Amino acid sequence: AAPRAPEKPAEKPTEPSVPLQDAPEAITPGEWSAAVSKLDFVTSAMLANSTAQLVNGQLTIRSSNSMLLNNAKGEELSRIEKAVSEALGYAVRLKLEEAQSSPETAEAAKNPLERMLDKARELGVEVNIKK
Repeated sequence: AAPRAPEKPAEKPTEPSVPLQDAPEAITPGEWSAAVSKLDFVTSAMLANSTAQLVNGQLTIRSSNSMLLNNAKGEELSRIEKAVSEALGYAVRLKLEEAQSSPETAEAAKNPLERMLDKARELGVEVNIKK
């Protein structure tokens, strides 16, 4: 008979690197950006360009990333919730919402050259683009 491979011990749940504290009243855009930057590459990419609002320990994340909105359910949502809690240093419950597109966000999505050309046109400057 072939020798049996040693059995792996049951994995213990990993303890957060920072003891989780009570959630504060609110989260600033800078705090959210810093927390996202601490996450693994895939999670931080999914949460890129998202906004967050914290109310009573519930972190509402608004994102236009359809991959995040469609796939972060069940275990995946729990994994993201745990990672975000550890990055923030306090426990949160996650809620995902689709970001609402507004004229301001549509304008911000344009590249800087397009914005400059639009502004020039608004000011009556004739713009000729040669290729």
